[in-house]
Amino acid sequence: MAIQDADNESTIALIKELYGETNPENEVMYAIGVCGPLLLTDSCDVIAKKTENAFQLALKYNIPVWFQADDVNNQYYAYVGENYVTADKWYENPENVEKLGFGEDAPLAPYWFNWGHWKKTPAMPCLNSESFIAFIKSQLQNGFLPVLEKWMNTLKELDREYLFAGVSVGWETRIPDYTEIPDGTVDQNGTAITKEEKKMTGYRALENLGFKDEASVEAEAKKQRISSEQLRYNLFSQVVHDYSEMISREIYNIGVEKTKIFTHLVIDTRIIENGRGINFNSPLVSAAVNDYSTPGFTNNSNVSLDRLGTLKTKIAKADITQQNYGIVEGYAMGLNESKKKTMKYFNRLFSSGAIVVAVYGIHDNSGSPYMVPKTADAPFSQAVRQIIGSN
Repeated sequence: MAIQDADNESTIALIKELYGETNPENEVMYAIGVCGPLLLTDSCDVIAKKTENAFQLALKYNIPVWFQADDVNNQYYAYVGENYVTADKWYENPENVEKLGFGEDAPLAPYWFNWGHWKKTPAMPCLNSESFIAFIKSQLQNGFLPVLEKWMNTLKELDREYLFAGVSVGWETRIPDYTEIPDGTVDQNGTAITKEEKKMTGYRALENLGFKDEASVEAEAKKQRISSEQLRYNLFSQVVHDYSEMISREIYNIGVEKTKIFTHLVIDTRIIENGRGINFNSPLVSAAVNDYSTPGFTNNSNVSLDRLGTLKTKIAKADITQQNYGIVEGYAMGLNESKKKTMKYFNRLFSSGAIVVAVYGIHDNSGSPYMVPKTADAPFSQAVRQIIGSN
């Protein structure tokens, strides 16, 4: 299991105090989760230094490290007030940015997202833009991957390969729909969403696929005997698939096992349970499945686990050989009610094929239900120690 947001040494020391020593011979281990590499905002030099530091700490504390190759959400931290500071101004090339309509005059799409409170950054990347893909590959090849490959070799020589737990690619990757954002919604600066922004994104992606206007979309939908909305959903899911596959392949090609690379989509329980429906913020499950990684998803701990069978069926439909998955974003919400409930949650996931179960919130001290308990006698902490065999 990955305890996410362990980005500093004091947090890592706390995690070790809570859960004890790690043992590579145990069936389940815990890992420190690092939010990075931050592919949109950090320079290659900074990505390399952060990756190096994460491995140094993993070696020092003998705790495996788990990476989250974030390509969208954490650009928020580079956006303060009216200032947007990134190492590479990728967004200044309009070909890299999504649009809110067809044609040269269509406005570029900002990125609205909800982290409990609505936030906005100036640019939503176009995930099938050749220039944007080239930028992401450069960030990987000149920042993250050389350090990762070096440490994989070092850990092999030390017989401590277990200290690299894995990496998830993207963060709930999607081509977002802003039409359902409530009127009057404000961002972190108190600025309300405009009528112009309350639209579907993805028009540049459609143009890159050969569509030039709404009529061309409707014509193709008619040809396929589906609605234009369903066609969009299918096309966007394929774009997400290809983009996630591209990052996965870059990591796989340096020798990382498929079982240590995970995609990251959000699950819409209504679609999983009912087998139908459209939610542009939740692509088709098949978008998470490719030849170079293991499908990964967000799953809140307070959501029923009964849909796991259906989820695995959909994964198998995309690739019959894929028996595993990962919960690459999850929370301790509700789990601290009892040790039994925490153990049931983790055991159910691991026994059904989950290779990794991430838990966010170790850095949260707000008292929110998302917070990971920070005392050794908390039911959650007791359960984790028992699961990993450190009691």
